Amino acid sequence: MIIHLVSQAYRRRWCQPLHTAHGVWRWRQGLLVRLENDRGRVGYGEIAPLPWFGSETLTMAQDFCTHLGSVLTVEEIEGIPDCLPATQFALASALEQIQTITPVPRVSMASHCHLLPSGETAMEAWRPLWRKGIRTFKLKLGLDRLAIEMALVQALVAALPAAGHLRLDANGGLSLTAARQWLTLCDRLQAIPDRCRIDYLEQPLPPTEAPRLWSLAQSFSTPVALDESVATYQHLEEFCRLGWPGPLIVKPAIAGFPQRLRQIWTQYLPSLIFSSVFETNIGRRALLTLATEYHHYSDQHQALGLGESITSRITGIVLLLTNYGHAFRLLFSPLPVNSGTTMPGSRLAGVSRWGWGGGRLFPPAILEQLRKPSPKLGENGSIWPSSLYPGAPSLALPDGNFSGPGGASPSSANQSPVG
Repeated sequence: MIIHLVSQAYRRRWCQPLHTAHGVWRWRQGLLVRLENDRGRVGYGEIAPLPWFGSETLTMAQDFCTHLGSVLTVEEIEGIPDCLPATQFALASALEQIQTITPVPRVSMASHCHLLPSGETAMEAWRPLWRKGIRTFKLKLGLDRLAIEMALVQALVAALPAAGHLRLDANGGLSLTAARQWLTLCDRLQAIPDRCRIDYLEQPLPPTEAPRLWSLAQSFSTPVALDESVATYQHLEEFCRLGWPGPLIVKPAIAGFPQRLRQIWTQYLPSLIFSSVFETNIGRRALLTLATEYHHYSDQHQALGLGESITSRITGIVLLLTNYGHAFRLLFSPLPVNSGTTMPGSRLAGVSRWGWGGGRLFPPAILEQLRKPSPKLGENGSIWPSSLYPGAPSLALPDGNFSGPGGASPSSANQSPVG
């Protein structure tokens, strides 16, 4: 089967630079890919690398796509080397959309974990989210003094309703002594009746401290979750084979071929939590498809680490290719999550097949919007009418501000955006 490939880079600036353990993150960059086979079936993918987490760089991905050319085969996609995990995920996900018609995954607010801002702001930030139906929250550790953060966690556990869940994420930044102190505190808080549940302490030590991570996991009742330690499928499978007792955080967008993850969960039945790396909705749809498959296969249903944005506008992603590949524009249709809408390239109930030609890939209702004069750029670089999707960011402009996935601003400039 002959497949045609088109790719286009995007580069979006965060409204506030994000401070991580690996430095300051000012831009989110990646590649959008479109595959079309000789029967006209279309699939979309996104290469969203995160080099400091173990993936290839954007330059490596671009060079490889250039090397592939505009025409390729299934065998060439299946032969993408392991040093390009984000590229593997993007092209394989797009290929799966060509080979199999899959509905847009349905998600609910309760199925997501929301990252709270650091510091005292967290004490009030959870309340409006709770009213929206969110029940699981994450708090980053290691951004302030140990005593201050411990006092905050104790206050937060006391304030959250008993039905709430809290996850603590250290991003590998604790000392062994501090990790033990945190786990001791978590065990003590869990022993108090009618308090929210602390799901786990995530990645307390760096991946190089594997023996000590095992020791911590076996010494306390609060689970220890791994994230950075299982950034690739090779490392994930190794911890699964050895029987890691806690949850394992997977970031499919930078881990490799989706089929390899399916093989791992089929063989080892691990406790997996799916997490985002701030992809666009193209990449997150592929992530949600995998997560839905896993939850159907496994009896474990833990909240996804995708944040707030994807819960409100997951369906109706529209991709426009203009000038034969010179610009991609992402628009988001205001269709509800439970509409059952499928992706571009498939059929929508009551809508004719989306055309590809003359720069069009739109159902009639959206084409009508596009015939209107182009709106002026908004403060965040928005390029579409507010009636189409108020407040949505444009991920298509070569440069511009990006307030976060789906337009949600990160709660704090001092928190790590991944994991």
